[in-house]
Amino acid sequence: MNCGVIRDLLPLYADGVAGDETRALVEQHLETCAGCREELARMRAAVEADAADDAGFGRALQRQKRRRTRRTVLLIAAAVVLGAAVCLGILWSRGVFHIVDRQTSPDGTVTTTVYSRNVTGAFPTAGDCTLRDSGAVRGSTVYGGTFDGLWWSPDGRYQVVSVVDGGRVQLWFHNYSRNSGGNLTAWVSMAVQSAGWFPDAPVSEMEWPDVEYRFLQWAEAGGTMLLRYDYVDTGGVDRAGYFWYDCETGQVRGAMELPTAVARGTVLDTGRRIDGTEFFTMALDELDGNGNVVEFVALVPDTAQLRGLETVEKDDRVAVVYRESTALQHAAVSVTAIP
Repeated sequence: MNCGVIRDLLPLYADGVAGDETRALVEQHLETCAGCREELARMRAAVEADAADDAGFGRALQRQKRRRTRRTVLLIAAAVVLGAAVCLGILWSRGVFHIVDRQTSPDGTVTTTVYSRNVTGAFPTAGDCTLRDSGAVRGSTVYGGTFDGLWWSPDGRYQVVSVVDGGRVQLWFHNYSRNSGGNLTAWVSMAVQSAGWFPDAPVSEMEWPDVEYRFLQWAEAGGTMLLRYDYVDTGGVDRAGYFWYDCETGQVRGAMELPTAVARGTVLDTGRRIDGTEFFTMALDELDGNGNVVEFVALVPDTAQLRGLETVEKDDRVAVVYRESTALQHAAVSVTAIP
């Protein structure tokens, strides 16, 4: 059979779709015809090249698909991180991470949330604290200093806020029934001065007795509060006690001073109790009531004043002003270095 007929049949043969008789005829011719064998080889090489191209194209498609998948995953992860950052930024700007207290009035009408920073601007700023009311009354008040405490009156009409500014306690007052308030420390100072109390106290810049006041509790009636006072008189003696202040009349009454005693001697040892309170023992210079020189254990709270001392150490000569509590455990008001 001539080569023209065979070459017409070679594509079927090369693709493997020729019938048995055709395949036999082509193979018989290929045994004796080098030219047709070469043509068949070229056909098969082209088919293999196309197959290789198809395989390469498939691999390229797979690579592109994987790249798209990775890009999609990265975009999703970036969106999640960005969303979380935005949410955290919003929460931070609103002061959520600076909330230190939240109290609801006894009548349940107002909730006060306390923030350790000034959160009234675009971003929280340090140095002040913010009280934000919600419920029947809404609004924010910024106080200079560090938040120290908040107390509602039993009837929910009044609120006292304590902040520490410059190392001293400052009291603020809010009357929710009249939506008014002000500087409670100043009001109390004026009432104390009007009553003629604490004549031995130093005078402040406002010409009031230079006394520090701390809120203790409300009376059951709700309009009167029990306050503690602390000051060092002009003779250097630490004085403290309690009195009642009527926030409706602005009057003070019932002052009671806590008695103090003074112990002088040499520090024998110092230490710290499990609750973190510092203590020291000392040998007294004078005999006690039984005629013995005894050890004196003084607990030193954070409010105790150290004069001429940074810390109390062994062999220090000190004078301790204290208020008796239990045997051999007295809370120090001040510890002063002596010759």
